[in-house]
Amino acid sequence: MSTVDALYTQKLKRSVFHAIRKYLVNIGYLPDILLYQALSSTQNYINYNLALKAIRDAKGFAIEVFNHNGNLKRANEKIPRISVNFRKTDAGDIGGDSRPFYQASSVDDYDRPTSYTSIRRPDTYSVWTFDIYLSAETSDQFDVLHSVVANVLPKRGYIPIYPDSEPILNIVHFGSYQMPTMDMGITEYIYIYEMRDIYEPSDVIGGEVSPINDISLDLIIESLDNSQNSDEINLP
Repeated sequence: MSTVDALYTQKLKRSVFHAIRKYLVNIGYLPDILLYQALSSTQNYINYNLALKAIRDAKGFAIEVFNHNGNLKRANEKIPRISVNFRKTDAGDIGGDSRPFYQASSVDDYDRPTSYTSIRRPDTYSVWTFDIYLSAETSDQFDVLHSVVANVLPKRGYIPIYPDSEPILNIVHFGSYQMPTMDMGITEYIYIYEMRDIYEPSDVIGGEVSPINDISLDLIIESLDNSQNSDEINLP
């Protein structure tokens, strides 16, 4: 069975997160977090929150995005918000040959590899299910949130895998539902998506294997020498 690499899992989650984040930055509802990379720095943290306040003052509200599902503990200052929640993985409809094959151990020695690694591909691809939580208090906020989802995530189509720009991740809108109004006046609307045909990383199933340097005919020649008195020679 194929083992899912933790870094690969994070890459899939971040692909959805950053697709939404970039769009929010482009339409002016969120500061670009990449400009505040060192948020451990007190000044950068202050600057980011000042940028959020400037957006709220200009537009009436800012929209933050999180890579986990909504939680009331974030309180009203985090409303409206969009949250991405990956919740399960199922077997897909397609697969491949799970027998081991051999690949050059280093990308630098494909022309003249010094060793090969034995690898097995998964026999079944995966389907990942994730939810998009829209949390808001007013219809005006929900209008913008729904617009963001509609422009970023297709009903059936492709999005880029982070940090690349080529759209290769196949996603399908699977359904939606609305949570009842909560005690704090917050309503949540949830979109359900499937990320299909996910090829999870290959398993390394063996150590390194030395390449074949040459093929010798010594055994065939020796067989011929030992069969001089025979009317018929059977080559091995």
